[in-house]
Amino acid sequence: MKKFLLPFEDSIKERFDQSENLINPPFPNWQKSFVSGSASPLFKVDHRIDSAIENLLLTQVEFKPSAEGPPAHVHGGASAALIDETMGVIAWHSKHPSVTENLNLNFVKALPLNQTAYLATWISQIDQKNIQVQCAILSAKNVIFVSGVGLFHQLSKEQLERFKNLMNP
Repeated sequence: MKKFLLPFEDSIKERFDQSENLINPPFPNWQKSFVSGSASPLFKVDHRIDSAIENLLLTQVEFKPSAEGPPAHVHGGASAALIDETMGVIAWHSKHPSVTENLNLNFVKALPLNQTAYLATWISQIDQKNIQVQCAILSAKNVIFVSGVGLFHQLSKEQLERFKNLMNP
């Protein structure tokens, strides 16, 4: 497996603590999300935009007991949902409304349930129709538990309008 490189060398916890740009997910109806919504049964998440690196989202997450898979560890599907949503957050925040087309994940190390974890999520490539986003779930000391690359299809104005009409019939 190819080494996964983060876009920074210092501790993600330090970067998160120094970033004051707290954001909510910029897509419609995020409050209802089972990932980022306030009533999420799996996670408590806080998103911040890094103040030094463009298009870098820093996320702090506390996993709730219902995110358990293997004993005392986070379920892989819960990790996948969290990565997918944070990738969407940075894409939409960067003015590229999009939906997941492909998601590739590497489960590097078992993720303990009882510790705060962090995500680093950033856009690595943009073309006319697609956005490539990278993400890693990390410990406070940058130990990588899960890494991934996602391809997101940018929505046309018509597709975005259809989403808005579905939310407000």
